[in-house]
Amino acid sequence: MILKTNLKDEIVHLRTFIKKASKHMPDRNNRGFEDGISVLNAILDRIESLLSYVDEPMLNYYKSKRK
Repeated sequence: MILKTNLKDEIVHLRTFIKKASKHMPDRNNRGFEDGISVLNAILDRIESLLSYVDEPMLNYYKSKRK
């Protein structure tokens, strides 16, 4: 069964997972780890800004062309 989900909702779930996982990591006070988390959040910000210009049917079209 294929679940249809909104990509914006999945980004929100991914952000909450990153936030929860980073709290329980033993290396969370390491500078490199914090830089990696900030890079991940910056990438998610860019994806969210891109999704404001693309709707679901257009995104499905791009996915079909990629395959």
